[in-house]
Amino acid sequence: MNILKGFIFSMCAFSMALTPLFSSEDKHIVILLGPPGSGKGTQAKEVAKALNIPHISTGDLFRENLKMGTDLGKKVKTYLESGKLVPDFIVIDMLKERISLSDSKNGYVLDGFPRSIPQAEAMESVLSNQVYHVINLQVTDEEVIKRIEGRRSCADCGAIFLSVMSQSPLRISYSIESPLARII
Repeated sequence: MNILKGFIFSMCAFSMALTPLFSSEDKHIVILLGPPGSGKGTQAKEVAKALNIPHISTGDLFRENLKMGTDLGKKVKTYLESGKLVPDFIVIDMLKERISLSDSKNGYVLDGFPRSIPQAEAMESVLSNQVYHVINLQVTDEEVIKRIEGRRSCADCGAIFLSVMSQSPLRISYSIESPLARII
Protein backbone atom coordinates (compact mmCIF):
# COMPACT_ATOMS: atom_id res chain seq x y z
CA MET A 1 0.00 0.00 0.00
CA ASN A 2 2.87 2.43 0.75
CA ILE A 3 4.20 1.87 -2.77
CA LEU A 4 0.88 2.91 -4.28
CA LYS A 5 0.64 5.95 -1.98
CA GLY A 6 4.13 7.01 -3.08
CA PHE A 7 3.19 6.68 -6.74
CA ILE A 8 -0.03 8.66 -6.28
CA PHE A 9 1.88 11.32 -4.32
CA SER A 10 4.45 11.57 -7.14
CA MET A 11 1.69 12.08 -9.71
CA CYS A 12 -0.03 14.72 -7.53
CA ALA A 13 3.29 16.47 -6.92
CA PHE A 14 3.92 16.46 -10.67
CA SER A 15 0.55 18.10 -11.36
CA MET A 16 1.13 20.65 -8.60
CA ALA A 17 4.59 21.46 -10.02
CA LEU A 18 2.99 22.29 -13.37
CA THR A 19 0.18 24.49 -12.05
CA PRO A 20 2.19 27.73 -11.74
CA LEU A 21 3.61 27.35 -15.25
CA PHE A 22 0.34 27.93 -17.07
CA SER A 23 -2.25 30.65 -17.25
CA SER A 24 -5.67 29.90 -18.69
CA GLU A 25 -4.96 32.01 -21.82
CA ASP A 26 -1.72 30.23 -22.76
CA LYS A 27 -1.28 27.82 -25.59
CA HIS A 28 0.02 24.86 -23.62
CA ILE A 29 3.01 23.21 -25.25
CA VAL A 30 4.69 20.70 -22.96
CA ILE A 31 7.62 18.48 -23.90
CA LEU A 32 8.30 15.53 -21.60
CA LEU A 33 11.76 13.99 -21.73
CA GLY A 34 13.40 11.20 -19.80
CA PRO A 35 14.78 7.71 -20.17
CA PRO A 36 12.60 4.75 -21.12
CA GLY A 37 10.56 3.74 -18.09
CA SER A 38 10.73 7.17 -16.44
CA GLY A 39 6.97 7.66 -16.71
CA LYS A 40 6.77 10.01 -19.69
CA GLY A 41 3.69 8.33 -21.14
CA THR A 42 1.94 8.09 -17.79
CA GLN A 43 2.63 11.71 -16.90
CA ALA A 44 1.85 12.95 -20.43
CA LYS A 45 -1.64 11.44 -20.22
CA GLU A 46 -2.25 13.18 -16.87
CA VAL A 47 -0.95 16.56 -18.08
CA ALA A 48 -2.92 16.35 -21.35
CA LYS A 49 -6.08 15.51 -19.43
CA ALA A 50 -5.54 18.35 -16.93
CA LEU A 51 -4.91 20.91 -19.69
CA ASN A 52 -7.47 19.46 -22.13
CA ILE A 53 -4.93 19.12 -24.93
CA PRO A 54 -3.77 16.07 -26.92
CA HIS A 55 -1.00 13.75 -25.78
CA ILE A 56 1.26 13.08 -28.77
CA SER A 57 3.66 10.16 -28.78
CA THR A 58 5.81 9.34 -31.81
CA GLY A 59 5.19 5.64 -31.22
CA ASP A 60 1.45 6.26 -31.35
CA LEU A 61 1.94 8.34 -34.52
CA PHE A 62 3.82 5.46 -36.14
CA ARG A 63 1.10 2.96 -35.23
CA GLU A 64 -1.70 5.30 -36.39
CA ASN A 65 -0.04 6.05 -39.75
CA LEU A 66 0.75 2.36 -40.28
CA LYS A 67 -2.85 1.39 -39.51
CA MET A 68 -4.29 4.08 -41.80
CA GLY A 69 -1.86 3.24 -44.61
CA THR A 70 -0.78 6.85 -45.09
CA ASP A 71 2.20 7.74 -47.28
CA LEU A 72 4.22 8.45 -44.13
CA GLY A 73 3.02 5.16 -42.65
CA LYS A 74 4.23 3.28 -45.73
CA LYS A 75 7.64 4.93 -45.41
CA VAL A 76 7.80 3.99 -41.71
CA LYS A 77 6.84 0.41 -42.55
CA THR A 78 9.76 -0.03 -44.95
CA TYR A 79 12.24 1.05 -42.28
CA LEU A 80 10.68 -1.00 -39.50
CA GLU A 81 10.45 -4.14 -41.63
CA SER A 82 14.13 -3.87 -42.52
CA GLY A 83 15.05 -3.42 -38.85
CA LYS A 84 16.22 0.17 -39.30
CA LEU A 85 15.45 3.24 -37.26
CA VAL A 86 12.93 5.61 -38.80
CA PRO A 87 14.91 8.65 -40.07
CA ASP A 88 14.48 11.96 -38.29
CA PHE A 89 12.96 13.67 -41.34
CA ILE A 90 10.05 11.19 -41.37
CA VAL A 91 9.47 11.51 -37.61
CA ILE A 92 9.56 15.31 -37.93
CA ASP A 93 7.14 15.29 -40.88
CA MET A 94 4.70 13.09 -38.93
CA LEU A 95 4.89 15.36 -35.92
CA LYS A 96 4.44 18.56 -37.95
CA GLU A 97 1.40 17.04 -39.63
CA ARG A 98 -0.04 15.97 -36.26
CA ILE A 99 0.41 19.30 -34.47
CA SER A 100 -1.23 21.11 -37.41
CA LEU A 101 -4.57 19.39 -36.63
CA SER A 102 -7.33 21.47 -35.06
CA ASP A 103 -7.26 19.64 -31.71
CA SER A 104 -3.71 20.97 -31.21
CA LYS A 105 -4.60 24.64 -31.65
CA ASN A 106 -4.55 25.19 -27.85
CA GLY A 107 -1.40 23.13 -27.39
CA TYR A 108 -0.23 19.57 -26.92
CA VAL A 109 1.98 17.35 -24.80
CA LEU A 110 4.90 15.69 -26.57
CA ASP A 111 5.94 12.40 -25.03
CA GLY A 112 9.62 11.65 -25.59
CA PHE A 113 10.17 13.96 -28.54
CA PRO A 114 12.73 15.18 -29.55
CA ARG A 115 15.13 12.23 -29.29
CA SER A 116 17.98 13.53 -31.44
CA ILE A 117 19.74 16.80 -32.21
CA PRO A 118 18.11 17.12 -35.68
CA GLN A 119 14.69 16.54 -34.09
CA ALA A 120 15.43 19.17 -31.41
CA GLU A 121 16.57 21.68 -34.03
CA ALA A 122 13.47 21.05 -36.14
CA MET A 123 11.22 21.41 -33.09
CA GLU A 124 12.90 24.63 -32.05
CA SER A 125 12.24 25.97 -35.56
CA VAL A 126 8.57 24.92 -35.40
CA LEU A 127 8.17 26.47 -31.95
CA SER A 128 9.93 29.75 -32.67
CA ASN A 129 8.22 32.67 -30.93
CA GLN A 130 6.00 30.32 -28.88
CA VAL A 131 6.21 29.66 -25.16
CA TYR A 132 6.79 26.02 -24.38
CA HIS A 133 7.88 24.01 -21.37
CA VAL A 134 10.37 21.15 -21.25
CA ILE A 135 10.10 18.79 -18.31
CA ASN A 136 12.84 16.22 -17.79
CA LEU A 137 11.83 13.20 -15.71
CA GLN A 138 14.91 11.93 -13.91
CA VAL A 139 15.09 8.34 -12.72
CA THR A 140 18.16 6.35 -11.72
CA ASP A 141 19.49 3.66 -14.07
CA GLU A 142 18.63 1.00 -11.48
CA GLU A 143 15.05 2.25 -11.31
CA VAL A 144 14.73 2.32 -15.10
CA ILE A 145 15.88 -1.30 -15.29
CA LYS A 146 13.43 -2.32 -12.54
CA ARG A 147 10.53 -0.53 -14.27
CA ILE A 148 11.29 -1.91 -17.72
CA GLU A 149 11.68 -5.45 -16.36
CA GLY A 150 8.30 -5.07 -14.66
CA ARG A 151 6.57 -3.53 -17.68
CA ARG A 152 3.63 -5.47 -19.10
CA SER A 153 1.16 -4.70 -21.86
CA CYS A 154 -2.42 -5.76 -22.44
CA ALA A 155 -2.73 -8.04 -25.48
CA ASP A 156 -6.21 -6.63 -26.23
CA CYS A 157 -5.79 -2.85 -25.91
CA GLY A 158 -2.03 -2.35 -25.72
CA ALA A 159 -2.19 -0.52 -22.37
CA ILE A 160 1.13 -0.59 -20.52
CA PHE A 161 1.35 -1.15 -16.78
CA LEU A 162 3.95 -2.13 -14.21
CA SER A 163 3.68 -5.51 -12.51
CA VAL A 164 5.45 -4.03 -9.47
CA MET A 165 5.11 -0.37 -8.55
CA SER A 166 8.23 1.59 -7.71
CA GLN A 167 8.99 3.44 -4.49
CA SER A 168 11.51 5.71 -6.17
CA PRO A 169 10.61 9.40 -6.01
CA LEU A 170 10.16 11.18 -9.30
CA ARG A 171 12.44 14.20 -9.75
CA ILE A 172 11.20 16.88 -12.07
CA SER A 173 13.26 19.60 -13.69
CA TYR A 174 12.05 22.16 -16.17
CA SER A 175 13.24 25.27 -17.87
CA ILE A 176 11.32 27.98 -19.65
CA GLU A 177 14.23 29.81 -21.28
CA SER A 178 15.59 28.09 -24.39
CA PRO A 179 14.95 24.61 -23.04
CA LEU A 180 15.83 22.67 -26.19
CA ALA A 181 19.26 24.25 -26.33
CA ARG A 182 19.88 23.01 -22.79
CA ILE A 183 18.94 19.38 -23.44
CA ILE A 184 21.23 18.95 -26.44
